[in-house]
Order: sequence, then structure tokens, then C-alpha cells
Amino acid sequence: MSKYLDAKVTSTLPGCLVEYLHYGPYSQFWWNFKAESSNNKESFFPIHIGQTTCIYLNDCKFVMHVVIGNSEDRLNPGWCCISDNESVTEVSSKKAISSVYQKLFGTTTRYSGSMVIGLDNQSGFLNTTPAYIRNNSQIFWLCFNRALEDNKKNYDEKQRMLSIIADQFTYTELEQKLRVGRHTISEARKYGRINGYRATPLQKPEISHVKLTPKMVVQFDEFFFDKANVNPSSYKTEPSSGLPVLYLHDTKKSLEKVF
Repeated sequence: MSKYLDAKVTSTLPGCLVEYLHYGPYSQFWWNFKAESSNNKESFFPIHIGQTTCIYLNDCKFVMHVVIGNSEDRLNPGWCCISDNESVTEVSSKKAISSVYQKLFGTTTRYSGSMVIGLDNQSGFLNTTPAYIRNNSQIFWLCFNRALEDNKKNYDEKQRMLSIIADQFTYTELEQKLRVGRHTISEARKYGRINGYRATPLQKPEISHVKLTPKMVVQFDEFFFDKANVNPSSYKTEPSSGLPVLYLHDTKKSLEKVF
């Protein structure tokens, strides 16, 4: 009836979106649509967790609150309606408001669920809810993570890329968004302080290794087993071999005499 459609609905809490519910496998239950007869289009809008509205019906205050979980599924929207000492949680706003109203007034009157939460009001938030909200923060992390993955195995290396933002975010944020370890973050920050952010890394010295020939090994052993060159420790031994630790002779004084 028209008197119900003219009922004033007040929004007291806007609620919030939860990624794994509104954009995951359960998203079909957390989004509703409203058909627009004028242009044959459908406007989609999310059901915000915690959103709360207030409406007066028959001079009685009814509060509608959205929670997670109902009698059918623990992750579907639950519509909790409260009025005086009566409260119920149903699978839809229509069932919730109608059930409480019937308990209070003993009638079979049923109300539109979209009406009692303010969705039938054309001047309400339906017209201000865009079809797509660009999440610049999420786009940034996705792009940077892609760049990090592309560069970590070439000349740039992961530290060079990460040094650009390593000091701008906390360890926790970088670990969660980019899936990098604390050691990598610490090294990236150190890299930025030493080389400059996004700077070309310093050329590392080339180290070559030469394998000792059997003759060199024999000469090495002869030198270190000659007591003229070393002093064996009388109490300290090398753990792996059990042999005494060898100390080179102090040749400082002899060199002073020579030079």
C-alpha cells in the first residue's frame, strides 16, 4: 500500500565490503539488483556487512541490521530485524521485517524487503553506487608484483626493484602484498641506502678459484708441519680432524732486524 511506500527510511550505519565474500565464491549472495523499467537496465548494488537502517511502521521503530550467516548458510547474508523486545534473523529482509511485525501486531501483513532498507527510494544511494569502483591501491600492488617477478632473475634483481618502495611501507604490508621475506626487504632497504633507489648495482669483483695440484698440497703440508714455521697448540684442537691448532711464528722481530 502507498502508506508503506512513503515510509521514511534512515541509514544509521553504512557497513563495509569484505573481499572474500563480495568478490569470491559467495559474491552471488552478497549482491542484489534492481530493474529500471524506464530504460530496461538492472542496477547492481552490494549488501554491506553491518549496514543498519531504521524505519517506522505503524508508529513503531524497526531496525534492520546485516550480519554474516543465516539459517541456511554461515557465509550468506543474515538480515536481523529488531523492534521492542522482538528480534529475528532471516535469509531475507522481507522475511525478517514481516516476521517481527506479525509478532508485534498479530497480523499477516508483509512488507517489501527492498522498501524497508531504503532501496525503493530513487533519490537514495542506488543512484550513487557506480557499477565499477576503480581500486587504485590494488592495481598498484598487482602491477608492482608483476614487475618484481619479471625482474628478479635478470640484471636488475629483486632487491633493486624492491628498493624503490621498501622504505615507504611496513614489513607487514610488503610481506602480505608482494609475498617477500623480511630478509629480502631488509636487504632492499640497505641496497637503497648504499646505491640509491633504483640505481644500477655496483659491479662485483670477479673471484676465480684454482684447484690445488697434488704437488701444491704436499708443499702446503710440509710447510705447516715444519716446527720452524708453526707452533702447535698444546690444548686447542680442530673439531673436525682432532689435530692441534697451528699458529704461525711471529716473524715481526726477525723482519725488523733484516730491514
